[in-house]
Amino acid sequence: MNTIALENSVRIMSLPYLNNKVNTSIAQEILDPEQNFDKSFLEPFSRELEQNMADKETDKGRETLIKYYIKQYKQAELLFTFNGSLIRNNKNIINKWNKDHNSQFVFDQIKNDYEICVIIVYYIFDRNFYDIQSNCKEYGLNFIDIAIRSKFNIDILQTVVDTTTGKDLIRDKYLTKTLSVLIDKTPTVNEIDFIKHESVEIKPIIKSDLILPIYNLLRERFSKNDHEELNNVLSNGCIAPEKLLYNGAGNQLADVFRQLYNNQIITGCTKKILEEWIYKNFKYIHLDTTNHFSLRYLNDIISCKETKCKNPIMRVEYDNELGSFSIIP
Repeated sequence: MNTIALENSVRIMSLPYLNNKVNTSIAQEILDPEQNFDKSFLEPFSRELEQNMADKETDKGRETLIKYYIKQYKQAELLFTFNGSLIRNNKNIINKWNKDHNSQFVFDQIKNDYEICVIIVYYIFDRNFYDIQSNCKEYGLNFIDIAIRSKFNIDILQTVVDTTTGKDLIRDKYLTKTLSVLIDKTPTVNEIDFIKHESVEIKPIIKSDLILPIYNLLRERFSKNDHEELNNVLSNGCIAPEKLLYNGAGNQLADVFRQLYNNQIITGCTKKILEEWIYKNFKYIHLDTTNHFSLRYLNDIISCKETKCKNPIMRVEYDNELGSFSIIP
């Protein structure tokens, strides 16, 4: 497998993410006004990735390849997470570069060398991942699922593609209007609504063979009038017309989805999207009063590896012999 272009892209991103200092040799390379980033980095990367994918004979081999590529960007992930505000504040510059394929605009608008370096290597990073997602789409691989299982923070990407359905985002519109949402750690409800309507819908997907056991576990804790819609929400990852009332403590219901996500029974979305999905679909009873979830409350539960629920209503068990999960009440 040839990885020269991949290694070159990763190398150019090896800027330290602390103290606003840069590797001098790399900075000089990036700041060279004669540098052609398309020919030096983007085009070789695209050709090399396409060839490497074509050389794999099975989907499993291609998925392993994508995981390998994602792993190489771990240091870059830290760099762009740390510089989220810088990238967010310069989204219009990045957008113009994407449209014009001309890096000169970056040099004209940004005067600080460190900031120029970060914006340029971020552009290369985002374009690399656009190519990775395009290849996943071509071979029917689920990029979002692979990225999440690889513990890659897809929120730092400007562009996310639904690689299983073949639907692509409206790139320019997406870049200009939603960059801040993707990089911010706490997007508002309205901002997440915008993403879902203006781009590919990213939603929780429950493993098909476990939808019925999960539904059977939960339905007795909902009104009979809500059973049909509950099944619809669990089966399709959709948003109910009205919030469904869970007859119990809110942390019990949230803990159910936390366990399902941590065991990869729920895939296809980030934890933030899962929290928003719960927020929109459910309410609960506390001290005989109907209560609505808050995003902060859900984040506190969903983001914990260990349960904060004192009386969980289920646990997930994995059978090594059968290679399958069970939902145990």
